[in-house]
Amino acid sequence: MHLLRKPWISILLLAQLFVPGALSSAAAQALNEQVRVSPPIADPALQNVCHLWIRRRIALIFARNYTGSAVLYRGRYLITAGHNVYQDRSRIRSVTVRCGAMDARTATIDETIEPWQALDASAYDGRSFSRDFGVIRLSKPIASSAPFELAARPASAGDAIRFAGYPGGKYSGWDLFQAKGQITRIGEDLAYYDIETFKSNSGGPVWREAGGRRELVAIHVTGSGGRIVDAAFAREVESLIGILDRRAAEHGD
Repeated sequence: MHLLRKPWISILLLAQLFVPGALSSAAAQALNEQVRVSPPIADPALQNVCHLWIRRRIALIFARNYTGSAVLYRGRYLITAGHNVYQDRSRIRSVTVRCGAMDARTATIDETIEPWQALDASAYDGRSFSRDFGVIRLSKPIASSAPFELAARPASAGDAIRFAGYPGGKYSGWDLFQAKGQITRIGEDLAYYDIETFKSNSGGPVWREAGGRRELVAIHVTGSGGRIVDAAFAREVESLIGILDRRAAEHGD
């Protein structure tokens, strides 16, 4: 193999010659891979990770379907990415929810929600990651023996984290995967982590564990990055829950 035909190899070799440790530094930045969860699910925390089958209507005629991820919160609510539930330029037809499913294709459906049961964060415009989160309200609560809490302390660089969801891309978007890693940096309301992610991971939880507690520190919204759980996030989630509860009362739910 001629090195000149592989420019990236030549660049790495030159870097090693003139910048000692360059290759080892590049290797150290490799992203951790997600691993498919095998039966039985031994960790009760994973029962809180939910699969979303999102059906959308575009321009009243066309329909598109997507897979996504979410996390169960207080038994009755799902926190997810805002772009999973926004309804500004296209409308949700329905979202089918399955929580704690290793293979969502064959798992029992927990609920299929209607459009009024989902809200994205106020001022989310489909582009701003800082507002890219939302809430779904379930008609019936789902029991959890290991519930998630919103983190009292925002994520910081170096935090050890766990991550789970239903990755698409080279995967199906229907199988539950998990990974371990750490927060590498914080910027513009986002936490970035050393975990390789894909479409359909959107809305999946990023959490840390301490003293038997599972603290949600971010909701995954972009490549290897999630919207951090901070005071503004918590206030908006409470606001969305309040609106959805009032809607449910109007619907007799």
